Amino acid sequence: MAAFVQVIKNAHRLQLTKLGLFTAAIMAALSVTAYAAGSPSPAPVVNSLGGSVSPQLTSSFPTGNEWCNTLSQAECVNAWGGGPLIKTYPGGVVNNDYFVAVQEGTGPCGGYSTTSNCPWSGTPSGLPIVQLEFEGSGQYSGDFIGDYGNSSTDAKAGLVGYNGWGTNFILYNDPSQCGSNTPWLLINTHWSPSWYNAAGLGSFANYNGKQLYNNSPPQCLSNE
Repeated sequence: MAAFVQVIKNAHRLQLTKLGLFTAAIMAALSVTAYAAGSPSPAPVVNSLGGSVSPQLTSSFPTGNEWCNTLSQAECVNAWGGGPLIKTYPGGVVNNDYFVAVQEGTGPCGGYSTTSNCPWSGTPSGLPIVQLEFEGSGQYSGDFIGDYGNSSTDAKAGLVGYNGWGTNFILYNDPSQCGSNTPWLLINTHWSPSWYNAAGLGSFANYNGKQLYNNSPPQCLSNE
């Protein structure tokens, strides 16, 4: 009986994964057609993390300090006006685009990486858990992207202090779904209910000043 139940669960999980991949493909197609010819369009939104996983180890961290949703750096993660809100702005802006992936503290799984089924059911082991530290100037220098106002109920991305709410992200490298130019997903450990329904840094749009959120379908990003 237990074996039969497990077969049913596995079949259900496979169907959810296929549905997530199909949905991601549709959303990616819509995002391309929604903009005028010649305008940069956001990289696809990924709603499913199914499929095989090759853990992205800490030694392979991206070395850039700009996280952008298109290779052309059309819209990047930006400390708006120096902070605290995190919005979109073209890459190359001095100070306000400088975010480096670091590892501080022990993280939600007692270390610097995920373990089997931690922080949620279905999570593979060995994926790095990082914080995005703002290295620009001003009063928020050295703060981290987290939940605005350090509020556990506000998913707007904002700069907060060390170990604040929403500051832990799983750094996931998925070129198979995202493409080789924008392979990174930042999955928020506070807002994701499960590995198969991940939420993270997203809500990019094709204009300046778009507020980013930590509970959006995580979007594919470049690191430059």
